[in-house]
Amino acid sequence: MPIRQRRVSQDAKQNLVPVNGGMVATADAQMAALAAGVEGLRTDVQALTQGLLQMVETQDTHSEMLRQILGAATQPPPAENPLETLLAQVVVRLGEQTAALEQIGDALGRLPSDMEKAVVRGVRLAVDDGVAENE
Repeated sequence: MPIRQRRVSQDAKQNLVPVNGGMVATADAQMAALAAGVEGLRTDVQALTQGLLQMVETQDTHSEMLRQILGAATQPPPAENPLETLLAQVVVRLGEQTAALEQIGDALGRLPSDMEKAVVRGVRLAVDDGVAENE
């Protein structure tokens, strides 16, 4: 299978020399190609280094944030917690309201019999007063 020959620019042809029936790049051409490759690698390494430096800075920032969170989480709570005090007041008020509602419920439960007694008493008074006037 024949090797495909690439098209080579005129400048590149000047850097080729015949060797064993083929064309080989001169040492200068090889050095230039190596230099270009090394320069490309250098650029890649610089980009990777910059990325790693940014990662380290981010990790430092995250570490500091985690240290602060851990410090806040491990401190004892304040002597008096305002939320605790407010919740205790809510519980007391709910207890007072519950007692008041129970009293209202008891009064409403007695209302029919109290009304009946009041009507009977009113009728008796009206009848008794009427009897007294006729006598």
